[in-house]
Amino acid sequence: MSIKKIFTGTFLSLLISLVLVFVLAIIVYFSNISDRTVSSIIFAISCLSVFLGALILARNIASGGLLNGLVLAGIYFAVLLLISILANGTVGVSMGNFLRLLSILASGGLGGVLGINTNKERAMV
Repeated sequence: MSIKKIFTGTFLSLLISLVLVFVLAIIVYFSNISDRTVSSIIFAISCLSVFLGALILARNIASGGLLNGLVLAGIYFAVLLLISILANGTVGVSMGNFLRLLSILASGGLGGVLGINTNKERAMV
């Protein structure tokens, strides 16, 4: 497990999230999208970002895609919690946050597994 590569993948996931949330903010500004829809889209952005970060991470490592993807997802979720605490002063423990954690972990694990299995260098060995 390469800590440097995991943090690079996490940073990439956060960067993807930032760009997609910025695009979403522009769309919301010029349209009439409900808060519930925005919340669902942000949830999907989080899962997609972690999936892509874990996929890219796993393509750059030799083994352990599932574990590395799960670790990346855990760090990503911890950063989201930290941002929530800094912005709101607290973090609510709720079923919604638990489901978000499970979804992010599943996205990271899936991205890691697919990344390892689509790694062309590994397939040639």
